[in-house]
Amino acid sequence: MWFILATLSLTAIFPLWQPNRSQIGALGAGVALAALLEALPAPAVALVLVRLALLALAPGPARSISSEPADSGAFMDFARLARLERFMHEARAALATLPRPAHGATIVQANMPRALSYALGGERAVQVWYRDSTLRMVSSTAFRAQPLLRVAAVIQFQPGRTREIVLIDPLATRA
Repeated sequence: MWFILATLSLTAIFPLWQPNRSQIGALGAGVALAALLEALPAPAVALVLVRLALLALAPGPARSISSEPADSGAFMDFARLARLERFMHEARAALATLPRPAHGATIVQANMPRALSYALGGERAVQVWYRDSTLRMVSSTAFRAQPLLRVAAVIQFQPGRTREIVLIDPLATRA
């Protein structure tokens, strides 16, 4: 009943039944299935074996950051989440090589992969990573428009390379 009620509540937004919206209904189906399988242990073992086989056949996470998001699947499916996680990991690793920026410094983001720079939350990610609320993050367009801007680094996406997120010296970028 739990599964049915949760699924019926999603009919208003069909076909946008995204994975993040169907979890509550899936929990209801899972509880009912667990109760059923508790009484019948043989199907439970078969179900576990089938799930393990399907998991082994499933594609793994992407090994690189694509310039464009996948045009299939939901807004936040496994492929998009893996791409987002890889981007954030590489961005943080690149910024970790940077000496601690001065208070009020700016970091420029350039050539970012499409539909991923939102993950930085404007400057919030940088502020959290450095524990400094005065840090700013601006686009390369704002950087070109403000020649006197005090910039600590330029973080840039370079597709198809071993390190896809790199830091570039602001002086080199200005030149």
